[in-house]
Amino acid sequence: MHSQLYRLSFAFPNPSITTSMPPSCSTCHEEKDNLQVCSKCKETFYCSKECQVADWKSHKKQCKLPALSNIPASLPTPTAPTVPLINTTGQVGQGVLIKAGKNLPLDQRFSEIFLKHPHPTLMTFGIELCPFTELYNMPIAICQTKYPHEDNQPAVYLRIEPSDGFAPFNWQVDYPGDCIVIRKDGKPISKYLVETMYQFHASKLRSPYFEDTYENRVPITPKMFQEFSDQYWRAEKKNGRDIDVLLNGAPHWFATS
Repeated sequence: MHSQLYRLSFAFPNPSITTSMPPSCSTCHEEKDNLQVCSKCKETFYCSKECQVADWKSHKKQCKLPALSNIPASLPTPTAPTVPLINTTGQVGQGVLIKAGKNLPLDQRFSEIFLKHPHPTLMTFGIELCPFTELYNMPIAICQTKYPHEDNQPAVYLRIEPSDGFAPFNWQVDYPGDCIVIRKDGKPISKYLVETMYQFHASKLRSPYFEDTYENRVPITPKMFQEFSDQYWRAEKKNGRDIDVLLNGAPHWFATS
């Protein structure tokens, strides 16, 4: 799995950088030994996040994944859509916390939490809809906390746009930190469901689904997600994961009602 498929982060210095012939920043052309490489195309170098942001308008036109070179670059989203909480003041609802961190095991990423409305984190940072989840009738909203200052691949994958598979620009250049997920309708949501949604999105991002030249694209539907969910959890159980949420091979928390 690509560790940062749709983020332009500065987590890793490029191993090809040498002290004898350092490359230069694509924006300011400064030559340094510790330049960072665009984690998507692995070809363009920057000395700072500011230089990367300044170069985005130009770079996005040729920024391509090495393995999926036909995926078009994303257009920045000027203003991310927000959604008000349905819960009334004083009510308690269930959400899922997605922990940030590069090397965190998947089964430690997701935890169910209870949120009292109005929750200070949600009110401070705002809540964005995840439009790709609307396609399979499981609409969720997500909130960045910006803490800790670390990458959060599952959260970024959940926030992709249906048109091109890219997350909005602010998700690409900033570390989202720990993130909170809630259902758009305010109903409880399981950590297992959020994990499945993340894996479903990842499966599409690893495939040619978002390529312009892909001719076998079919619409995303609830049935497609259900079938993926069944296959994913059957495989997890077969691989030895201790799963107690399966019901006849299908997670009982999948129901949308």
